Amino acid sequence: MRVAELDGLRGIAIILVVLCHAFVVPADLGGVVGVTLFFVLSGYLITRLLLIERDSRGSIDLRSFYGRRALRLFPALVVYLTALASLLAVLGIDMDVWKATWPPAFYLGNYAQILGHDVFPHRQTWSLAVEEHFYLVWPLLVVMGATRRVKLLAGSVAVLIGWRFMVGSFDLLWAYQGTDTNAFALGAGALLAVTRHQGLAPRLPRFTPHTGVLLLIVATFVPVDSPADFLASAVWLSPVVTTISLLIILGVLDHPTPFLRSRILTWSGLISYALYLWHAPLMVLPPWSPIGGRSSRWLDHCLGSGGALLARPRGSHSAKSMEAKSIEVESRSCVHSH
Repeated sequence: MRVAELDGLRGIAIILVVLCHAFVVPADLGGVVGVTLFFVLSGYLITRLLLIERDSRGSIDLRSFYGRRALRLFPALVVYLTALASLLAVLGIDMDVWKATWPPAFYLGNYAQILGHDVFPHRQTWSLAVEEHFYLVWPLLVVMGATRRVKLLAGSVAVLIGWRFMVGSFDLLWAYQGTDTNAFALGAGALLAVTRHQGLAPRLPRFTPHTGVLLLIVATFVPVDSPADFLASAVWLSPVVTTISLLIILGVLDHPTPFLRSRILTWSGLISYALYLWHAPLMVLPPWSPIGGRSSRWLDHCLGSGGALLARPRGSHSAKSMEAKSIEVESRSCVHSH
């Protein structure tokens, strides 16, 4: 049964990201909060679907699962990448479109950027790669029995958090964008689904969802002063947001939460995938890109690339000007991802 409050949480996640990318609110880490919430929700929902199918049918049809995921995600991505390639041509922006397009098309946008391969204007697709890798691997692990031992699963999530911190000690961009360094959030959502399915999850107070959402909003306003500062903050903030997200989800599963059922939040949640794909590049490409001010200084962070850490020269004056618009670094930031 669909839980409207979970659609509302998706809506909050995408609204935080879009508002901050558009510089409507001065929330430096809104993207980190939003993307982490997406990861936890995905881990919970996918695992819940797999467990329900296993209980009702006695097994999990992997071919059917992968087919449904592909039909839900890949056509929209193909339309987006094709349309953006056409738009770049129409705008006369001289750049290597294939170089920017192939990593997102193969869900490698995160590791391509970690290795220094810029995918402008598709930098936001790093988090889509993380989720797709989870969709590919996790069902196989469930079939192999990964959800049958709760303590082992919980221990694995703890190890993955430790791995994120360890990687963050020597490579902040990898810690921020890697599938391996974000797997803990998806795993935590999966762990919640397993404990809930087995009747092991506690019942939380009615005010938990309200308090949790308020804490998420407050977390978006943690100040950062540079690209490296943003990435360092993201390393520790994401596990905190994961914990809060787990409590919110657990709370709404036990208690009706009317504000999360509001039409604007649930509608935003239902179209969050399309919003996430399209909003970011339209903010850095003319004629929609903002001119001057805080937006031109920090938009690169908001698109999830780690800002100046990924700056690469482009092959033409047009591409360079678009790149400069998205990576110019000054005194403050609005830094994000999905």
